[in-house]
Amino acid sequence: MNLSNKEHLSLLTDFHLKSRVVSDIYSYLSFSGSSQNNLIENSIKEPAGKKIYSFANVPDYVKSEISDPTLWTERTYPSIRGYAINLAPYQSIEVFLKTHLSKRRKNIFRSIRRLEQSFDIKYQMYLGDIDEENYRFLMGRLKDMIIKRFEQKGHKSDSLAPWDKVFSTSMELIKAGKASIFVVYNQTEPIVISLNYNYGNVLFSYISSYDIDYAKFSPGQIELCKQLEWCINNGYEHFDMGWGDMEYKKWWSNKIYKLNHHIFYPKKSLKGFLYALAYGNKSRIMAVLISKGVNTRFHNFKKKLKNEQKKYNHLPEYQLKDFDISSTVQLEKIELDLEKLPITKQIINDFLFLSQEQDGNVEVYHNKNEDVYILKGKKVAKIILFNPANN
Repeated sequence: MNLSNKEHLSLLTDFHLKSRVVSDIYSYLSFSGSSQNNLIENSIKEPAGKKIYSFANVPDYVKSEISDPTLWTERTYPSIRGYAINLAPYQSIEVFLKTHLSKRRKNIFRSIRRLEQSFDIKYQMYLGDIDEENYRFLMGRLKDMIIKRFEQKGHKSDSLAPWDKVFSTSMELIKAGKASIFVVYNQTEPIVISLNYNYGNVLFSYISSYDIDYAKFSPGQIELCKQLEWCINNGYEHFDMGWGDMEYKKWWSNKIYKLNHHIFYPKKSLKGFLYALAYGNKSRIMAVLISKGVNTRFHNFKKKLKNEQKKYNHLPEYQLKDFDISSTVQLEKIELDLEKLPITKQIINDFLFLSQEQDGNVEVYHNKNEDVYILKGKKVAKIILFNPANN
């Protein structure tokens, strides 16, 4: 079948880049369901030729109208499920958390409080304007975060597959108000970055990651909380987390929806009928297999056949235990140099979280006789036990 006569896109991620293609079919399309938020700017009134249109990942909450139903046969096939947060009933992030996440609310606020207590934290949403140097810096850091995060988990991220396209197009979309980047900064250092697509009063969270050195502070949960706060304060009523049955999505979502695969072909087109039959049912079958976890089991089975073990890029095992620094005179205060010491940034950050200290107040002491290191703040001190199972 001639692929040049086909248009394929994923609606949630490709709409802004291929809106002209969408307008070949639709005269009206809205993520919010409001007639005032029609995302189709110029619908094609003339016949679009004998092409076949394949629109994957279409949320069932999207409202649409076909520009000329007499020209097209539409086939709809069920796909995977997505997770979203309806923010319309909530006047503040506090009300949402109290209503929907009452059991986790204290932990979320504790993580935010301790992060802001330990570091000079600020939150920034880039929407409508961003300079090229800053854009390149943030996207470079986001890519690095994704790579390190998934190396830690022992596999690769699907987010990097379309990275070149995402990188080359997102800056102009941000300037046009069609995409955004949300950043959590420690001073000038990004520790969480999220790239989103904006559709009227809907924010679709596309790619996000965090610096694993800050993992103790639950940075992913903080990013979600602060983005939702921004959404509520700026009139957004719907936060879409997309597909993927991750636990955090199940916690935060109050709306589980279906994603569908829509295929359009010219009336009485045999090629179109066969294409829809083949690819539509393939989409349906894959969705069923994914929902049953078959893809995960198959992936693990292939790794076993190759005698591959999961390789986790963990930092050295360690434990921080309370220490009475006044109990010994054999300690030498040394300079905190992460390049020369067996102390990582993550160890320092874990100490800050546990001790509720500020990062500028950390001192390091060394006991040469036992070759152990102690971290001390203004309030507490903790000894670092490497390989604690052996101690």
